[in-house]
This record gives sequence, C-alpha cells and structure tokens, in this order.
Amino acid sequence: MTAWYRLGEGALGIDSDDEPLAARFETIYGGCRVDAPGKGAQVTCQVRVDSAQRVVVHFDDPEPLDEARFIEQLFPDRGYTVTANGRGASVRLPDSVHELELVEGAVRAPLESEWRPLVANLAISRLMRLQRDVVFFHAASVRVGTRGLLACGPKRSGKTTLALGLAARGHHLLGDETAAVRLSDHALLPFRRSLAARAGPSSAAAAALLAGVGGVAERFPDGETRTRLPADAVSAPSDIG
Repeated sequence: MTAWYRLGEGALGIDSDDEPLAARFETIYGGCRVDAPGKGAQVTCQVRVDSAQRVVVHFDDPEPLDEARFIEQLFPDRGYTVTANGRGASVRLPDSVHELELVEGAVRAPLESEWRPLVANLAISRLMRLQRDVVFFHAASVRVGTRGLLACGPKRSGKTTLALGLAARGHHLLGDETAAVRLSDHALLPFRRSLAARAGPSSAAAAALLAGVGGVAERFPDGETRTRLPADAVSAPSDIG
C-alpha cells in the first residue's frame, strides 16, 4: 500500500517493504500525510527487499534523472563518494564499507547498510525539482494572521525556537525546517514535517508548549540530542488554511 505525503504542491508516494523506512517517513512527515496525491507533481518511491537481503529501490518519476550527478550536486557536504563504472555508478556511504549501486534506474544496497537517509533524501529532492513554481528554503514558516512569516538562517540560529514561540501564542506553524514559497503569488505553503527542538533558551510560552506536548529525545548524526515533536501536536492541520 502506498502512503502519500503532500510536500509543497506535489505528492510523494512511499511503497516500502522495509518497515523502518516506512516508519521513519511517518515519524518525520506524518503531518504531511494525505489520503490521495491530488493535483500537481507526483513521485513514487518503491522499496523491495530481495532474497539476498538486498534493497532494490525504483522511482516512478516523470522526468529522466542522472542520479549519480544529482547526488554529487545536491549533497556535496554529506561525504558520499560517487564513482562511475561500466554498468552505471556506485556511491560509497560515509564512514562505511558499504556502497549503493545505481544501475538501470534502480538503487541497490545491502539491507544492513545505512541506505535509508540517502534514499529518503533522493525521493524528497526528486519531487522538489519537479515543482517549477515553488522555491524551497531552509527556513521556518508561520502564518501570522493573514500574513506569512519566513525565518531563514543557518543551523542553531533559532528558527525552531522562533516558530515554537509564535505557535505557542496561537499563530499557525507551517514548518520549521523546510519552507515552500509559490512564485506565482508568493504564498507560503505548508511543509509540516516534525520539529526537532534543541535544548537552550526559549520563551516561557514555548517552554510551556514543549512541556505540554512532550516529544521524544533523538540523537542526530551530528551527535546532538534534540526533541522530536509531531507537527500536529504544535499546530493542528485544521487550523491552517
């Protein structure tokens, strides 16, 4: 069964035999879950595990893509090493002996390797690139009355803290990590992935909201522990028009 997630003005379908990948998508993008893809761009990510315990991933994408080049251009700082070969290309995962193979439009990898982050990022990025009228930012976005607020900045600059503070005051959270802006009318679109809140200074209202919601502590690849919060617990989808 395909699970659909509305990201910007497109829809990503996840059809996975691998339960950890499917569960991770639901944890992070559950606030974007929809019953049907609707209008706009669509990409489907199909994940199957073969008898040799290798993962085989196919993308149903309406536009051809050189995945090796796409990975090099999109993730230059992730530590991936891409090498062309006679059949396609291989991708060495950072700090790992494992490689992913890019062959005939499929991604293949040992099930025990750390393949999930790259496949998930590929799936989301493929959908983003199809949305010509939407620009995606590393930013928090909040609806304040009839206006949209976009808070850009590097890591640890306070985007999530600001978004939580505004949500605690009754404003409507659209996203804290990725913001989507439609170019035709400059509207902010919901991109309601789960929040990852760092420990540190915050307003009294935001601290009270965090205490009421709870959340789950999660250790991130950079070694930092953050609190994972479902977007719906901070600002309900029905509140967002």
